[in-house]
This record gives sequence, structure tokens and C-alpha cells, in this order.
Amino acid sequence: MKKVLFVCTGNICRSPMAEGAFNNLIKKTGQDKHYLGWSAGVFGLNDHPATSESVEAIGELGVDISKHKAQRVSHKILEDSALIIAMTNEHKEEILSRSPESAGKVFTLHEYSDGDRRKNVEDPYGLSFKTYKECAREIWEAVEKLVKKLDDTN
Repeated sequence: MKKVLFVCTGNICRSPMAEGAFNNLIKKTGQDKHYLGWSAGVFGLNDHPATSESVEAIGELGVDISKHKAQRVSHKILEDSALIIAMTNEHKEEILSRSPESAGKVFTLHEYSDGDRRKNVEDPYGLSFKTYKECAREIWEAVEKLVKKLDDTN
């Protein structure tokens, strides 16, 4: 089983939504026998739940992340991941500074799904619920492309 790691800052907004979307979509394509999504934060606090806004926003797309517990990125987590998907270029740089050997398997979400190396998934934390919904939709659409790309390689 290959693990796909989604990384954001605190592992309470973007990366849990991406993890949930990924696991939901790979199950629909039957790839859940090959891949498992998980998530962590570069500065996350272990065991914190996803924000209620994240739970509700991605929930509107049919994904339940209500039982999510945050974890901080560790060398072991990075090592155990076949693919690492960062929400921003800053997260990608932080991962590479901690784990240079991860080069070649770490990308931003938009870089991997769209080929756009400059586009980041902006943090909705503390912003309006509308912003969370827009973020959830952006993540869902990019993760759909990511899953399709993985499906095409199998």
C-alpha cells in the first residue's frame, strides 16, 4: 500500500480536507487497495481536531473528516510516504529543508495535479465559511485530477 501524504501548516484545515477527499475518491475508483491518504502539518499540534468549518465545508462534498486528529510532520512520516503533496510552496520548501531525501516525491497540490508550480492552496483559517467552502472545492477538484493521474499510471 502506497501512502500519499498531504501537508499544510497545522493539519487542521487544508490537509485533512485533502486527505478526506483523496480517500473518498480513490475508494470510488477502486484504488483504495493500492493507495491510502494521510496528512500532517509542518507546525501541527498532535491530536487537535480539524476545524469545524473544514469538517462542514468538505462534508458538503460528501466527505467526513469529523474524527480527524492532527499530527506533526516527522522524518518517519515523510519516509513512509510514497508521494508528498504540500498545500503551498512554503510547505514544500520546509519539507525539503527537513528531509532533502524527499526530493522527487514532494510536490505542491497544484504542481502535481495541474502542472502549476506557482499556485498555492491558500489557508482559510480564521476566514469566512464561504472561504472554507471555496478552499474545499479547490482541493476537491485538484485531488480529482491527482487521483486520475494515479489511476492512469496503474
